[in-house]
Amino acid sequence: MADVYGCSSPAMAADAEVDDDSSPAKPGLVKSEGEIYMESLVGASLLLVSKEFPLEVQVHGSKMLQHLVDHRSGQLSGGQLLNLKIQLVGSPSGKAVSVYSAANTGKSKGRNGSLLMLAAKNILRGLVAKEKEFGRNGDESAVESTTISSPTFLSSVKSAPVFEDERVGFSLVLDPYFISSPTSSLSPILPKSLRQPSVSEDERIHVSNESNNIICVLSSENGTSSSPEKSDRSSTSSSSESGKMSQNSNSSDTSSTASSSQSGKRSQNSNISMSHLDNDKTMLLQRNDRHLLTEHNLLCEAFSIATSFLGIVQYTRIIPCLLDPLNKIWSRVEWKYLSREGLLFSDDQFLKMAYHVVKFVEEQLKKRKTEESGACDPFSIALIQQILPLILQLLHCVHGLWNQDDDFLPEELKRAKCLSCVELASTLASTNGLYAIDNEEYLLKNKTVALLEGTRQRVYNVLGLCTSIEGAFSELLDSQTVRNTLSKDLGSMELRHLGKVIRLVVIPLVENCPCQFWEPWRLVLIGPILVECEYRLHYAWFDLLYQGGTGKPYFYGNLVGSAKHIKELKLKLLLAFTREVSDLLRALALTKQNMESVSSSLLRFLLGHDCFRRMRMSLFGYFVDDETTMKAVPFCHSLTWLAINDMSVRHLILNDLLPCLIQRLDNQLPCAIQRLRRKLGSSTKASSKDLEALCEEWYNHFVKDSAGEDKGDAFAENNFTAWLTKKKEDLQVKAHSAAKKLSDGSDWNWEFEDEFRRFLPAYMDILQEVDSINDDEEVVFLDQEWLFQKLKPEFRSKYGMNSCEHHYMSTIFSVWRRKDSMACIMVNRNKGKFVSELIKLKPYIKASDSSSTILSRLKEKSEIAVGLPDFAVKPSLSYLRGVLLRWEPVFHPLIRESHMSLLLKVVDQYTKWNESKWCQQIEPDASDFESHLQPYADTCFKATCKEKKYYIAKEQICLHKKFDSYLASGVLDIRMDMFKTSKDDFVKDLVQNEMARMQLSDLHDELMNLSLERRYELVKIQQQVLTYVECLQRLLNNDSLKDELKVLMEEVERLGFFDTDNDSVDWENKLFTELIVKFSNQVFAKRVPRHYVIRGIIDYRKILLCKDSSQQVAFQAVVDEKCERWIESREEFWEKTSHYDHLYYDIVRRPLEQVFTQ
Repeated sequence: MADVYGCSSPAMAADAEVDDDSSPAKPGLVKSEGEIYMESLVGASLLLVSKEFPLEVQVHGSKMLQHLVDHRSGQLSGGQLLNLKIQLVGSPSGKAVSVYSAANTGKSKGRNGSLLMLAAKNILRGLVAKEKEFGRNGDESAVESTTISSPTFLSSVKSAPVFEDERVGFSLVLDPYFISSPTSSLSPILPKSLRQPSVSEDERIHVSNESNNIICVLSSENGTSSSPEKSDRSSTSSSSESGKMSQNSNSSDTSSTASSSQSGKRSQNSNISMSHLDNDKTMLLQRNDRHLLTEHNLLCEAFSIATSFLGIVQYTRIIPCLLDPLNKIWSRVEWKYLSREGLLFSDDQFLKMAYHVVKFVEEQLKKRKTEESGACDPFSIALIQQILPLILQLLHCVHGLWNQDDDFLPEELKRAKCLSCVELASTLASTNGLYAIDNEEYLLKNKTVALLEGTRQRVYNVLGLCTSIEGAFSELLDSQTVRNTLSKDLGSMELRHLGKVIRLVVIPLVENCPCQFWEPWRLVLIGPILVECEYRLHYAWFDLLYQGGTGKPYFYGNLVGSAKHIKELKLKLLLAFTREVSDLLRALALTKQNMESVSSSLLRFLLGHDCFRRMRMSLFGYFVDDETTMKAVPFCHSLTWLAINDMSVRHLILNDLLPCLIQRLDNQLPCAIQRLRRKLGSSTKASSKDLEALCEEWYNHFVKDSAGEDKGDAFAENNFTAWLTKKKEDLQVKAHSAAKKLSDGSDWNWEFEDEFRRFLPAYMDILQEVDSINDDEEVVFLDQEWLFQKLKPEFRSKYGMNSCEHHYMSTIFSVWRRKDSMACIMVNRNKGKFVSELIKLKPYIKASDSSSTILSRLKEKSEIAVGLPDFAVKPSLSYLRGVLLRWEPVFHPLIRESHMSLLLKVVDQYTKWNESKWCQQIEPDASDFESHLQPYADTCFKATCKEKKYYIAKEQICLHKKFDSYLASGVLDIRMDMFKTSKDDFVKDLVQNEMARMQLSDLHDELMNLSLERRYELVKIQQQVLTYVECLQRLLNNDSLKDELKVLMEEVERLGFFDTDNDSVDWENKLFTELIVKFSNQVFAKRVPRHYVIRGIIDYRKILLCKDSSQQVAFQAVVDEKCERWIESREEFWEKTSHYDHLYYDIVRRPLEQVFTQ
């Protein structure tokens, strides 16, 4: 941009005869952000002092040059600094403006001065050339350190006469501080002939004083002074003169004067070390903050002066050069700190100058819109592209003031955020909420408020005006920054601010936005604004209707006045905002696309993406205000045509809008809407007529058809009248029905009850839909988009859910998070299946097999499908090993086959018990409703649970658990045989003698029987274990029996009975069966299952093989210890297999099916 507009041409900018060296201060390196910024600022400053511009512009340019020399010399290259000082020579400043036209009168005195000046400029060219050469070669050895203030050089020019306009410039060249300054970057690269030899401090001061004397003598010949002090006074005078031309320069002048005063003292303090400041980053940031703020104000003031005193051709050349450094300032780290903390607005000059920049842009856009009907030349597009980032960042800073806690703001800004009720009410009445920001009287009384609000308002208007420029959406407004600046600060805006955004930005956007740009603007602005409006209007109007308030305090800001005035003003602000929203809705309904085809309109696009979330009657202020009603009715008529093919819109109309509309039409209904309408004094004739026509339209399209009536009925009008009358009568019955007692003790409100009943069917559908969602995937995403995709198409179609932005999704997501994950349940079920398959797998897996061995086998042979995620495989193998160790301590293929059903039953019982911990169906919860409906939901759900015996079922399950605990004590174990022979008598006797004492007499007989049956099975297994131990003990004590079994054991051994790892053995061999029966008959006098007999053969052999210990010791290790371990784990098994199938358990586990949807 700089090259296009001439910003980087110093010769063109200021008639310079010395070439500018714009190379970075660090040769050979990539330019830093600061260096690029300084080049931009230098270029803009030099351009302003160009003699082709009016004197006022040049004066301000000289002020900027002086600032750079005084405060930025250390950040400039030597060539840049020399050039700035020379340009400062011939530029007018202060009082010099009045005599600037006579500057050439001294030229007739001779040409020696001109020759001397030419010689000085030639020297400067040589310096610059040397510096450039050094920058290219990076060779410091070719240059030695000295200064231009050497006595030899000074004496050579002491007596040479110079002319007036050259004298000051030459005195700058001779200024000893200029070259010897510790902040100068030129000193190290001067040619050897101009370097100052090493001298003491006294000598340095002497030389400096001599140089200053020479300068003063040269200047006094023409009656002027060029001493630093005089120069400062001249700068101050220039600022004063400039102040007369522009009323916006006070702050900059003060800053410049203070800076010049410090500059006059620098030569005395040149030896003071500043390294401690460089090490202190905080102080350095603060110093840079001040410089950047001064430069921002100078640039904005230059903007104002240029646009005031230049023609369009000239200022269109200057403005881009000013905007470039301005935009760079806003990207600096130091500046971001100032803007983030709101400190910028503590500077009056900043706020004033920034405001004038925004005002200029707004006025230019208004002018072009009027003159050219929206057309805009390419240059203007480019200019707006450059200025938009600046004013958008300024707007974000203004928004940021409302994001901050007032305790951290300066007092003046705190006061600016406090609004007088009287003044704000006057503004609403006279200007419809838009500030008369150019009113001088108001500006004097409320300067900061007027500038803040004016800046905000004008930036909004600039954005709105941009939407009417041809090609704006592809060239100007296609930046994400443009769209985000408004949307990210919506939450901090007051209603009046949000209303301005709607009026000045969103409505023009809606009217002008081409359809190909709908999607990005929907995502980041239109959609968020509609959601924010719906949210605020709902809470504000609900509060006004039912609680006497007007919503949350931050909606209105800090209002100052009496409680009565504040309340009245809040209502006015709410009404004004509601009307603004209705204007937006009207614009959506009356856009060109919507008028041509509703099916392809922006309105359908927004509704299709659920941008309104929940469209409630509060969006229209419940139609209690006639002005709002007249604006919103066209929008409602558009909804009719959209709802014909859109279930989402139809659902909104039938369940939210139409019931409230009927309440609004019944003037005799005792409801909050009618009370507020009467309070506001809203007329009923015109608006009620329009609303009744809207109601009839909705009836004809959506109600009558669903009732199966003939659309061609001649009495259609009478049908609507009868229907409306019936609806009003129903509402009257509800309104006059007896008050109900709510569970939380609050007062009953028939309107809330009616609203709850309307939503209840949809809520029950939501519960069933969420309960049916299959989330057994290994990866479950906890977001609404994933959940939306899991909903069945028929459910989404029924409620018109087009996206995860639908307002039902928040309820669905809340319900789903309460649901027990099917993933856990499915893993548990698959774990049980997997373990069962492993138990049946041949060759059989033993308890002694390691997990790695089993995994290797499964991978190699792929005998069964694992069906489990990787993380669940090893735990499943550990679970299998635990079951086998407890229920199959001795392995044999015939044992596995004999008690296979028992092992599978054990696994199944464990699986069901584990699942009962997770498989709890979703229950209705009052917290899923809005807060005002929660008491009604809670009361309804409790009444339903009581009616469907849910509480009885829960109480019975609680008693049942206590009964199981009683059985676990083993008190009734010895009587389990009696239970088996006479169940009814046993239970009756138990209830009479034991249950009353245990406070379990209310336990249902069916539940007692289920527990007794399960206990009987466990006691029976225990008796078999004890019988097994007893019979083997008897065998060891019976020598004759051992002799008889000797042949049997030899025969079994011979047949390979104990070779369990040999797959070639035929375990179906009849000899095995005969020998097992024979061993059972001889050893087990009491009948035991076959697997105990096989185990007995194996254990007996192990005892016989123990030669190192007695048979009794061997018996203890082989038989007794294993059986004792099982007995010890018996109660744990009892507890962890307590799963029952009964109606009461079904009611509690599946309340949605058994209680709420039957």
